[in-house]
Formats: sequence, C-alpha cells, structure tokens
Amino acid sequence: MRAARVLSALLLLTACQSQEERLQEHLKRAEGYVAEERWEEAKIEYLNVVQLDTQNAVAQYELAEVLWKLEQYGEARWRYKETVRLDPAHVQARLKLASIEFAVQRTREASEHVDILLEQEPENIDALLLRGSIAASKGEEGALLEDANRALEIDPTHEQAMLLRAAALELAHDLEGAEATYRDVVKVHPTTLNHIRLAMFLSTRERPDEALENYSAAIEVAADTQEKVQARLAYANALMGGGDLDGAERELEGARADAPENDQLLLAMARFYVFRGEPERAEELLELRAASRPDSIDPLLSISELHRTLGNRAESLDALERALAIDPTSELALLRKAEVLMERSKEDPELAKQAREILNQVLDANPNSVRGLFTQGKFLLQDGRPEEAAGKLRRVVEEDASGPAYVLLANAYLQMGEPDLARAELLRSLQLDPGNAGARTQLAALYSSTGQRELAIEEARRVLEQRPGDVRLLVLLAGTLHGLERDEEAIEALDRIDADTEAEEHEGLRIQLANMYRRVGNLDRAHELLDRQAELTPDDARVPAEQALLELAERNPFGSIEILDEAIEKYPEGAALYELRARVRLGFARDGKPIFGDEAEADLHKAIEFGKGRSTEPYMLLASLYQSQNRVSEAVDAYEQAAEASSDPSIQLVLGMLYERIGRGEDAIRAYETVVQSDPRNGVALNNLAWLLALRAGDDEDALDRALQLAQHAKELLPTSPSVADTLGFVMLKKRIPSAAISLFREALDGYDEGSVGHALIRYHLGIAYNKNGETERAIQELEAALAEAASFPERSLAEALLKELKAS
Repeated sequence: MRAARVLSALLLLTACQSQEERLQEHLKRAEGYVAEERWEEAKIEYLNVVQLDTQNAVAQYELAEVLWKLEQYGEARWRYKETVRLDPAHVQARLKLASIEFAVQRTREASEHVDILLEQEPENIDALLLRGSIAASKGEEGALLEDANRALEIDPTHEQAMLLRAAALELAHDLEGAEATYRDVVKVHPTTLNHIRLAMFLSTRERPDEALENYSAAIEVAADTQEKVQARLAYANALMGGGDLDGAERELEGARADAPENDQLLLAMARFYVFRGEPERAEELLELRAASRPDSIDPLLSISELHRTLGNRAESLDALERALAIDPTSELALLRKAEVLMERSKEDPELAKQAREILNQVLDANPNSVRGLFTQGKFLLQDGRPEEAAGKLRRVVEEDASGPAYVLLANAYLQMGEPDLARAELLRSLQLDPGNAGARTQLAALYSSTGQRELAIEEARRVLEQRPGDVRLLVLLAGTLHGLERDEEAIEALDRIDADTEAEEHEGLRIQLANMYRRVGNLDRAHELLDRQAELTPDDARVPAEQALLELAERNPFGSIEILDEAIEKYPEGAALYELRARVRLGFARDGKPIFGDEAEADLHKAIEFGKGRSTEPYMLLASLYQSQNRVSEAVDAYEQAAEASSDPSIQLVLGMLYERIGRGEDAIRAYETVVQSDPRNGVALNNLAWLLALRAGDDEDALDRALQLAQHAKELLPTSPSVADTLGFVMLKKRIPSAAISLFREALDGYDEGSVGHALIRYHLGIAYNKNGETERAIQELEAALAEAASFPERSLAEALLKELKAS
C-alpha cells in the first residue's frame, strides 16, 4: 500500500515537471517569435502558456501586446483587463487599458485606472498626461495644463508633456506661451512632425514666412523617405495657401521623386492639378499609373477617389467597377462602391437598396470587418439613427483607431446633441492626422457654434492654408469674425470669394454672401450681389426676402414692407415671406405695444398655413405677440403647437415658464422634465424643476433628494445665478439645514439690485432661514427690510404674517 502511494507521488511529480517544462518551452518559443516579429506564431505560443497557467499575469500581458501588434484590438483589451485582474499592480497593463478606455469614450473607467496608477506611482508621467487629456476632453483645459506642468517638473524634456502643455496653452488663449513651448519642443526634439506642428501654429498667427521656414526645416530633418514625403506634402500645402503654385508643384515633384510608388502621393498631386484648374491632367496622371500596374486596384481606387472629390460620382463608380473586375472580392472596393451608390441614391432610390446589399454581403463574409462597420455607421448616420451609428463607430475606433472613424463618430455625437463629445473625437482625429482638413473644418464650425470664436478662427485659418479658396470656410471665418465685431477682417475674408466663379458649384451662394455682407455693413456689395441674382433667377423668392432685409438694414422699414407686398402678390403661398413681413410689422411699436399687431397676427397665421409646420418660428412669434398683448392662454396654445411641430427643448422651456405663470404646476414640471431629459446641462430647466419639486414635496424625502440633486447640478452649471442660489437655499430649508440656506440666500442677495422685487423676495427667504436657525432678531430685521424695500413682491402677505408672528412672540 505504501509503495502504491510512493508511485502515485512520483507520477504526480513527473506530470508537474512535464507541465512546467512544456510551459517554459512555449514561453521560449513565444519570446523568440516576438524577437523576429512573427506575431501570429507568438500569439499561438502565448495562448498555449495561458492555457497551461491561467494565473500567469505576465503571459497575459505579453499576449495582449502581441494581439495589439496584430491589430486585434478587442481581444487585446480583454487580455489587458485579465492582466490587471490577476495583478492589480501591473502598471504597464493598467496604463494601456486606461488609454484604450479613454479612446473608446469610457472616460469614467479610464479615470478610475489612472487614479489607481497615480496612487501606485505619483510621478508616472504617462498617467499624469492621460489624466490631463481626459480632463481636457470634458472641457477642463486648466487641468491638462496643470498635469502637463507637473510632468515637466519630473522630466523637463518629455516630448509628449511639452506638446500637451502647448496645446493646453493654445486652448487657454495664451498664444505667446504656446509659441514659446512649441519652439522649446523643436529645440529639444527637432523632428519632422514637431517642425510641422510649429509651422502650422505660426500659420494661424499669420506669420507665413516663419511657417515656411519650419516646413523647409521639417524636410531637412526627415529621418526616412516616409517622413520626407510627409514634410514635402505639408510644405506644398502651405505654398498653395500662399499662392505659390509653382513652389508647391516643385515640392510635390520632389516628393514623387523620393517615393515614385506611393499611390497616395499621386492622389495628392492629382488634387493639386484640380486646385490649379487642370482636372484633365490629374486624371491623366492617375490613368498612366493604372496602365503601368494593370493587375493592381490601388491606382483605380485613387482615380475613384479623385472623381468622388470632384463630385463626378458616375466616373468614380466606373473606376470602382474596373477595380472589382480585377479583384471582385476586394472589401475596400466593394464598400467604396456601396458608399458611392448611397451618395447617388437621391437621383435613384433603388441605388440605396443596392448599396445596403453590398454592405450586407461584406458583413456576411466578415462580420468583424472594421471597414464594413465604418460604412454601416455612415449609413446609419444618413438614416438619422446617430445612437446606433455611434455604437458601431465606437467598435471601429476600438478595433482600429483612425482619423476618418473619429470624424464620423464626432458627426454621430453632433447629431445626438453632444458637442463636447464631438469635439473630443475631432481632436483625437487630429492627433492621428494633424493635416486632416476635413476634421479641422468641422472643428472650426463646432467651435464657432459653441461660442469659442477665437479657436474657430485659428482652426479655419489653418485649413485655409491648405485650401485657400474653400468657400464654406471663408463664410464660416467671416461669420465668426463678425461675432467678435471684427467686421473689416470679415469683409477681407468674404472678398476672397469669387461669386461668379463659385456660384455654379454652390447653389444660392450670392444670396448667402449678400446676407453676410449686410451683416458686416457692406450694403453696397450686398445690393450688387442681389441685383445680379435677380437678373439670373427672376423667380427665386429668396431674393426679395433678402432685399427686404437689406432695406431694414438701411433703416427703411416701409421700403421693406413694399418689397414684401410685391413678393407676396407674386408668391401668394410663400410662408417665409409672410413670416418676414410679420417680423417687420412687429418692429413698429408704441409704448412697448405693436402698432400693427393685427396685421402681423394675420401674416403669422398665413405662414403657419402655408408652411405646414415645417418651421416653429411663426408659432414662437405668435406666442410672443400674444404675451405682449397679455393673451397668455393663447400664447400657451401657440407654444403647444410649436412643441408638437418640433422637439426643440427651448420651446418646452418657455412653455414650462408659461405654465408656471398661469398656475399649471404639473404641466410645468412635465415640460421641464422633457427639457432635462433631452438637454441634461440646461441649468435654467434644472433650477426651475428643482424649485417646483421642492415646493410640492411636503415631507417626501425622495422628492426633496431629487430636488437637491437638480439644484446642485444647476449651481455647477450657473454658479453666479442668484435665482439658482435662491432655489438651492430653498431646498436646504426644506431639508432642515437652515445654516446652509442662510449662506446661499446671502449669496443670492448680492445678485439683485437694492430696491428691486427680487432683492425684497430674497430678504424674505433670508428671514425665514434665520428664524429656522433660531436667530429671531435677525429674522425680524430681514423681514422688516424686505417689506420696506418693495411695496409689492411675491409672498409679501406671507412675509407680513411671519413678521407679525415673530414680534408677538
């Protein structure tokens, strides 16, 4: 019996030794394959290791690194997570996982990992910079600067820290500091990319000569052919922006000599010829390339892309068919064909069906196709399904982070009403591809729409360096400059547009430019453009509408009415014309009352009738008219009709206020809830909802907790609003925390003028809080001051009753 036990023990020991030996063999082979960059073989060996030793954190991490090399990003992320689970102190794995989570918009998870990292290693520069980048993606640029500075205290020459510091200073509008930092980067790290970064920055500051010097330096310091080509392309774009087309062509030819087989470079040259007005030469260049490589689809894909850029979708599709004749299974060619078909579907709806069939064919063959998911996301966006599109595109950037994918994801977030998330994605796109003019154009438009006008101007000028005649950008730049009251610069931007040349490609351009010139004060130029458009399109109802606005700008409202009367006689169902005439008529007022109110009301009813609910503006104007005439119930009806026609939360916000005014509290709460659901950062709606919930809560602690949460959020968004401070103080009173309420009411008091109704009302609230806090004398002082300050204010009778009660006691 004893011998059997000894034999069993020996067999077990032998088996263990055999497993350990196998483990070491697999590890040795895996390390050898990694050294040879044979990633598929290394993956197999590391999989063998983790199967034999499921608790081996080191092997899990090495496997994750190999999977990352193989661009199997989803599987790699899971292995990084396994590494951290097995070894929470594994710094490299946690850092990589945090970076991945940040890239796919899981900022909470990314922040959690970074916090753990910095607890383990407070001076981990990568973790500090990642924390700053996460903060910057939420609009907290100051936090990025703080973390970049902390990193530079640890390592004053850290390249990424220096670059992030420069970016943070740019965002903070410290352009002198940003320039100094960019120059420090180039001095310490004189790489091609850093010279290009400095050159682009200098271009935004309108110092083209210094920018060109740095583009030239970027070529000189290039480490290899790829870098040299990149630098020459950037230099060529800058020369084009400055009007030196010969110099740009020289650089492009030099790049072509450096890399004659580079198809993307050939496409860049083709685009240059298009810019110079020689599209035939561009096509000839690419066709010669295709003829020299008859078995390759790459030149044909470039030809297709060129025609797509030119708007020649039929020719683009023809080139794709030629590519598919060579390789019928090419995923890229099939998906591009699907996209071109979808772009042409307005001409023929049947093409959309064909496009989806091709996409389904690709995804059936390869359900994990990153490029297929990208196209699927694009189609979902076109279908108006941004949430689904964002889900697909997040998978794309998780698997294969690329500039175009980030741009498309940004578009999804914009459709979802998430401008902060959109901005973060566009910035990520530009980190990967600083020269992406499309991403910069969208970023400029986003900055302009969110009031960050200086940043919008910087981005627009960067793109105009590459595309100096871009009409959309020049109009955007002019509008943004006008918003900063820099009208002379705005006129300079508009004057760069040749309306006669560009009008064929941009429908309605003259009318748009006339509108812009009117806004910046060049009325003569606006008249010229409208007169010319009237000659060319005498039946365009937009022309008299703009002419009427021009008469208003010249302070001739009767002339404006006359133009609109004639236009309405010609276009009796022109909803926009009726609306505009109503606006002009509403401008005539005496003692704050509209003189032509009845006529304006009739016009607005016509605008609603002929507009068939396509615009909410007539309803809104009608509601405003009714309010000015104290016809509150009719104003409510008009807003309710507007709310049915549009999901715009601002309509529900005003509706909520009107409901409050006429005592329909439950309806007001529903309206504010609708606003908060669609726009969680609407501080006014949060504040008003908190007030109503607290007012109606009684002893319901859950309702009071919700009111407190809403009021605190409103305070974060509107920190200086006296109304918000008053609401939060009121909620604190209801929560039986009078000391906190006193502080908030005193803060609110500073926000109103002495002697105003608001000031008196807050004094009354302060009196209540002092009374609840056991400070009777101070309560009496505030109540007496409130009653003396305003003869009439809401709750005055309650203030009188409380004062009488306190004095009696």
